[in-house]
Amino acid sequence: MAQPQPENVSFEAWDNAGQATQEPQQWSSLKTSDGGAFINSLVPQLCWRSNDAHTGQYSVNLRTIGSVVGPANGLLTNGRVHAELDVANSYMYTVQDQEQWRTTMTSRPDSLIGWYKAAPGSGDRPNVGALLHIDEGRLPAFGTESNYVAGASWKGPYSPVTQWTRFSTPFVYLNDWQPEWLLFILTAGDSAGSVEGTQAWYDDLALIYNVQCQPDAQSVALGL
Repeated sequence: MAQPQPENVSFEAWDNAGQATQEPQQWSSLKTSDGGAFINSLVPQLCWRSNDAHTGQYSVNLRTIGSVVGPANGLLTNGRVHAELDVANSYMYTVQDQEQWRTTMTSRPDSLIGWYKAAPGSGDRPNVGALLHIDEGRLPAFGTESNYVAGASWKGPYSPVTQWTRFSTPFVYLNDWQPEWLLFILTAGDSAGSVEGTQAWYDDLALIYNVQCQPDAQSVALGL
């Protein structure tokens, strides 16, 4: 049985490496938001390529950076960021007609795993979220809740994690629909209240499937 995986989940391939706009291929952050040239030039860099990797050469390093509107939580999504000057109106979303900002997913994985390190500020912690959806999907929802199929959410500890550590979180299914899209959000810190200076590193994300094996006709005939 096929067990589909998202693209570039080990963060080995990058665009614009070494520049303020650097991002893993098939992923995006605030510098490539849909807010336009003015907002994208104004917002801080939140995403870096790191040579500290769980496997391979690279991982992604997210940092919460000070900005003109306060701390900007380090974030990464496989969709696109909708950014406005009013941060409360911002969200991540799947752009269905643009391959760069979408991930097709028509299977129903059991859980999400990955590897991380973290250096949180006081009262802060890393977060990972995943959404399976049909049609339009956003995180936070902003009115798209009726398109949700399943969600997975993981929150790390408030203390530093200095060694690569595995995390795992289940998908909670809301219905029996077949999803169309998978939307991720990875952050350095906890929601909009992240502390300036918080950092997190992520590598080797993967979807886990609970496959129900069925014996073939020959095995049944042999009593196996």
